[in-house]
Amino acid sequence: MRKYLTMGTIFIFIFFSVNIVAEDMNATKVLENMITSYNEQMEGIRDIKKITNQGVTYQKWTTENGEKIYKLRRENNRMGRKFVTIYDGDYQWNKDPVTGQWNKNKRNLNPIQFYKDLQDESENIKYLGSSQLDDHEVHIIEVEDVNTLKNSTYWPTHMEGWDITGGNAKIWIGAEDWVLRKIKMDIKGMDKNNQERNTTMTMQIKKYNNIKGALIPFHTISKAGMSSGSLSAEEKQKRERMQKKVEELKDQMENMPPQQKKMLKKRLEKMQQFSGGSIETEIKVEEAKVNTGLSEDLFEVNSSEK
Repeated sequence: MRKYLTMGTIFIFIFFSVNIVAEDMNATKVLENMITSYNEQMEGIRDIKKITNQGVTYQKWTTENGEKIYKLRRENNRMGRKFVTIYDGDYQWNKDPVTGQWNKNKRNLNPIQFYKDLQDESENIKYLGSSQLDDHEVHIIEVEDVNTLKNSTYWPTHMEGWDITGGNAKIWIGAEDWVLRKIKMDIKGMDKNNQERNTTMTMQIKKYNNIKGALIPFHTISKAGMSSGSLSAEEKQKRERMQKKVEELKDQMENMPPQQKKMLKKRLEKMQQFSGGSIETEIKVEEAKVNTGLSEDLFEVNSSEK
């Protein structure tokens, strides 16, 4: 009898302990744990070089006048052209692959700033509870005003300069490692042509690898799209024409040899994305190295090109 009472007591203790922990969690604690985890991971990390299926990414952390500065260089190959982005700690520079000219935008792409911006707006962030995402237990928070993320590294680049009129975001954070697992932003606003837009952007980090203590994203899937209701008449016509071309290409592929089908498969996938009003990007890291001594020259834009 004593044995059963003891086991029952243990079960009740565990049950209530788990519920107390769950009830005790809130958005402020989630954000504090995220920042603590990030700082611990990045301690001793001076630079990271990643080779991906899209190109090469360089990241560097330096200290200037007692302040830690983050810098970034990304080189991507798309449609036979090389796209270069540089973040020098103050501005994001994008090189036009056709003209070779640089365009700049004032942004703060330091990863830690994303967490700090959330922490500064913690009063407007709700804790929605815990759940499962793939095989990971996660905490979910909701950002009531999507403008909180406007200057973050996750903000869609095509929406820079838009007048944001509304929207919110949900963020999934790992309950064990406190890393970002998923983010979804629903954004309403007016684009540069004063056209009303409704956009949804989702990014999920499917896999992290531990490289010398730093958890580095190794597989990321991003998807962005606009609802058909926010398209102009001309854009709707373009989408309809693209959908027609997709169907025509599908019919043609049925009679093609296997090798030719394989060559056209990726093109068809891209066409389907555009015709459906969304674009999906998958980034897989093939190799990552830390503290290789990256040169400062990588993160500088030639003054004659500015």
